[in-house]
Amino acid sequence: MRPAVRPQVLAAARSLCTANDYQATLNLPRTNFPMRADAVSREPKIRQNVMTGLYDRQRKELRQKDGGGPAFILHDGPPFANGQPHIGHAVNKILKDMMCRYKMMRGDAVSFVPGWDCHGLPIELLADRVRRGNTFDSPEEAAKAVRAKARSIAQGAIAEQREAFQQWGVLADWENPYMTMDPSYEAAQLALFAEMHEQGLIVQGFKPVFWSPSSRSALAEAELEYHDHVSQAVYVRFPLAPGGELAGQLSRRGAERAAALSWTTTPWTLPANRALAINPRLDYVLAEVAASNGESEWVVCCKDLLPTVLEKCGLTCSAQEPVAAAALLESGYLPVLGVAGGDEGPRPILDANYVTKETGTGIVHTAPAHGVEDFGTCTRHGVEIGASMVDGAGRFTSLAGAALEGRNVLTDGNATVIDSLTDEGVLVHHESYEHRYPYDWRTRKPVILRATEQWFVDLTPVMRDAMDALEDVKMIPVSGKDRLKGMLGTRSDWCISRQRSWGVPIPVFYDIHTGEALMTQETMKHVVDLVREHGTDCWWSLSTKELLPPSLAETSNRYRRGYDTMDVWFDSGSSWRAVVQEREGSQATADVYLEGSDQHRGWFQSSLLTSVVSQRSAVAPYHCVVTHGFVVDGNGHKMSKSLKNGVDPRVVIEGGKNLKLEPAYGTDLLRTWVASSTYTNDISIGPEILKLTFEHLRRIRNTGRFLLGNLSDFDIDRDEVLLEKMTELDRFVLHALAQTIDEATLAYDNHQFGKATAAVNTFVNQYLNGFFFEVAKDRLYLENAASVTRRSAQTVMHYALEAMTRLIAPFAVHLAEELHSFRRGVDPSEEASSSVLLEGWTEPRAGWVDTEMATRWEDVRALRRLVFRAIEDAKVAEVVKSGSEAEIHLVVPTTVFETLKNTGIMPPDAVTDTTAGECLNYSLTDVFLCAEIRVNEDKVEQGCHIFAEDNFRGHGSIEVQVSKTEQFKCPRCWRHICHTSMDLCPRCTTVLHDGNSQAP
Repeated sequence: MRPAVRPQVLAAARSLCTANDYQATLNLPRTNFPMRADAVSREPKIRQNVMTGLYDRQRKELRQKDGGGPAFILHDGPPFANGQPHIGHAVNKILKDMMCRYKMMRGDAVSFVPGWDCHGLPIELLADRVRRGNTFDSPEEAAKAVRAKARSIAQGAIAEQREAFQQWGVLADWENPYMTMDPSYEAAQLALFAEMHEQGLIVQGFKPVFWSPSSRSALAEAELEYHDHVSQAVYVRFPLAPGGELAGQLSRRGAERAAALSWTTTPWTLPANRALAINPRLDYVLAEVAASNGESEWVVCCKDLLPTVLEKCGLTCSAQEPVAAAALLESGYLPVLGVAGGDEGPRPILDANYVTKETGTGIVHTAPAHGVEDFGTCTRHGVEIGASMVDGAGRFTSLAGAALEGRNVLTDGNATVIDSLTDEGVLVHHESYEHRYPYDWRTRKPVILRATEQWFVDLTPVMRDAMDALEDVKMIPVSGKDRLKGMLGTRSDWCISRQRSWGVPIPVFYDIHTGEALMTQETMKHVVDLVREHGTDCWWSLSTKELLPPSLAETSNRYRRGYDTMDVWFDSGSSWRAVVQEREGSQATADVYLEGSDQHRGWFQSSLLTSVVSQRSAVAPYHCVVTHGFVVDGNGHKMSKSLKNGVDPRVVIEGGKNLKLEPAYGTDLLRTWVASSTYTNDISIGPEILKLTFEHLRRIRNTGRFLLGNLSDFDIDRDEVLLEKMTELDRFVLHALAQTIDEATLAYDNHQFGKATAAVNTFVNQYLNGFFFEVAKDRLYLENAASVTRRSAQTVMHYALEAMTRLIAPFAVHLAEELHSFRRGVDPSEEASSSVLLEGWTEPRAGWVDTEMATRWEDVRALRRLVFRAIEDAKVAEVVKSGSEAEIHLVVPTTVFETLKNTGIMPPDAVTDTTAGECLNYSLTDVFLCAEIRVNEDKVEQGCHIFAEDNFRGHGSIEVQVSKTEQFKCPRCWRHICHTSMDLCPRCTTVLHDGNSQAP
């Protein structure tokens, strides 16, 4: 206990100040750090003053430290160079930037080259408008005009998107981005194609591919999306050919003929029917069925599916018996709608293991020109495929007959086929069938399967390597690996040819007489060299003679060039070679690919396949693949124009037309929203979510401001208090800080930004604002400026500020730079300043972690919350007006009593009276912010409020008695610890008498 203050000292202290002058004796926070972010005005200036040249600077400084090579490569999956930047772009780019910024702070030289996918249908559809109202001398001239317009569109979109990405604070090699339309990129892509061709993996074939009538081009599986769709399904009778074992079975039943029942959701393919398929492992029956009109016939159907077929078709069954699959396979059937080639003779029934008893009849109509499995089955059995009866626009050709010619297969052509089935008497039942159906992911219109001559990558020889390569790849989330493997497992080839103009041409020449393809290493090398110099426009602008190598120039009149272009997934799938290895070395591998979850079927897959094929081994182009979900509104609905629920990132940053409804939150808010999300799932955004995020960010900003203000007179080299001289309370806060640093670092290491932001928010809200600041304000403001207790608190605050600044630097980039610069006396919105990114990460100091001590203090914090609840109840009961005038009597178990003693906030001799101001070390009243506390006195004062808890953290029951103190408020510190209303408390008296209360 401190000795009583001598009367002459007290008188001297009173003479120094009047009540109005006491504020001048306080060590109040001093800082020019603005309370409001004023983001619209300040953030662009901070980017200009701090981040200009920062990417190059970190590459230079950190690369020298790493021995010349990048320590971290995040390879940017190229967004399409069309359309305005949207909220999905923001999620993608900000996630990447947070990852890169963290790696920079860990001392890694980061390589992040932004890129754009410039070719493809969306841009070409816009560019195709140049054909309207213009006449061209040749298709080549029209293609050149389209390509020129497409290039201009792409360049404009790139400029707009780049500006937005930079506004979002993304650090990247903006001076040297990659674009898939750059000649150097196109040449590298064609060289990769040539390598694959040399291995015999580029093949030409006539087979069914997904075809988009709306795009008039072949599509790969990765270019499809599946929508709910209503098809017209039919049950059709195919008369079985007479003879064989089945004829004998029918004869014994007194019947002459039977029909195979087949079900299909694509009636338009029936004119192209070439076979029926059954599965010998299924059980089939010969059943006598009757329709509602009483007519009966014998039909063949899968036994397990017969009840469903009877119910749907309105049939009754009077008799049935098993029929052997072998009998069906030898019997054959007679075609319906026999316009396909005019062949009316028997057609085969084939075995196929893909026939199941899930739906239909167990007998599958087989049209090899319009089904991949159909094609494989017919090829295996030597059945003629036949020419496609459908043109590029999805209309029947003359091969389908006059009744169908020119009709759209998905609309009126389909209806006409169904009418013809009715007229022919073979339609048993017609129904609408809702299912998932493939759509062109660009035009959002349904596709068909159509046999055409296309170029493919044969994946069969390399699929095992592709699967093996994934074993060494880390996937976030882990389910992504199984998803990618599942998609790869269904592929045997990759259709890479597209019937478009805006793209990289497949460098093939055709003999004008025989149609034979000419594509050799010599011809391709010559084209690669030309493209490197002129870009792929040369394929349309140069003559065939110029495009052929000199050795073939004299025979150029024998050849014509092909005009198919490559699948855009081949474009972007070549980027590991054209960008990563071209810029970082031939052995370089990206550390991370980070894109939306739809890229399992796109870029992740195409990059893996080109890598495995080219490098001829199980080598993936990435070490880690991270996927994020899509942005939805606050109700979980996808963003759509019809719902008008889209969120424009620019409006989030700069505000909308009505700033009350759409405030200007700034870039840091947008980034903090992304960082706070569980991004591996779909990510919600809306006004309420943005408001909540703003509150989190505002608390961090105000916390930083409070720290800066209270450190204005603190120099860590001069004023630091060593750990062993600190109060246990201060050491507890450093323990909490160490835990926060470790938790956030682990989260950043695992790209779990939401956990990192949560760790920061917890420390800021619970340990700093909700505890330490409340307790420390008294000594910060009221103690002698250079006192050990004040310097101890400032030491904690210094380390808290330095750590917090670094922990938020990956997401709240402008705020972090402000805090870093202001601590060093610079306003980064006014002048150039060094970046916190180059200062390194934060690490806990030795000795900060003390688990045993922390357990004690968590009990104290819990007891503090209990006391605060009791005081609130007492205020409602009008026992006290505030906590500062409350006298607390605690009745606690022995274990809690010992905890209070061991923390040092209760005198070691267990004296129960811990009146504030009697000890320079912390007391219970300092921690509990009350006038006085008495512990384990049995006497209950009259007029007090009693609050009890039966089981306090497993220690037993606790009772809190709250009454009003009889002490008066000190006019300087406002603590209720004086004997008269005119008195200064002993602490304030001593500080004023010493004459050194204020910070310099």
